[in-house]
Order: sequence, then C-alpha cells, then structure tokens
Amino acid sequence: MATGYWYSFGTQRYRLYVGGGAGAMRIDQVYELGVQQVSRAAWHAVAAPEIGTEYFGLGSLFVGVFGIRFNVPLSGGDYVGGGSRSFRSVTFRLGISER
Repeated sequence: MATGYWYSFGTQRYRLYVGGGAGAMRIDQVYELGVQQVSRAAWHAVAAPEIGTEYFGLGSLFVGVFGIRFNVPLSGGDYVGGGSRSFRSVTFRLGISER
C-alpha cells in the first residue's frame, strides 16, 4: 500500500496530520468446525484514510505518535458462505521515538 501524510504547522508541543493510503491487501479467512477446516483467500483493492497527531515531549527529545486508520477494501473473493466480502477494519497507531 502506498501512503502519504500532510502535517499541519501546529505548536511547539504537537502537530496534527491527515493522510492515508491506497493499494492492495490480501485477506485470509479460516473456518474451523471440529476437525474440519475450510480456508479462502483473495486480494482486494483498499483505501485507508488516517488522522492523528505527533506530540513532542521532554524538550522535544521524544516524539509520541497517536493515529487512527480506517481500512476500506473493495468487495472481492469467494469466501465461506458464498460470494464476495469486504472486511473493513480500524487500526490504532501508538508509537514513541527519540528525535
């Protein structure tokens, strides 16, 4: 997935960003019932908008990142139960680094 971000100017303590990505993702589905197992997989085109903030702490020595991304794949594949599916998901991003 190709991603890109735009950062606001913000303040000395934090700055906001918006961005996202577009590309492809592989989704694997596994269904187990007792000793019987059925699995299906397919590639999906996906768009993923994201928003978040960077927080500068301890005299700008450390940077904290907080973000949320919504992954929206197009329907596709032939999954258990028949037909195509779109498995949407939310990703929370939390990180810390030294500047």
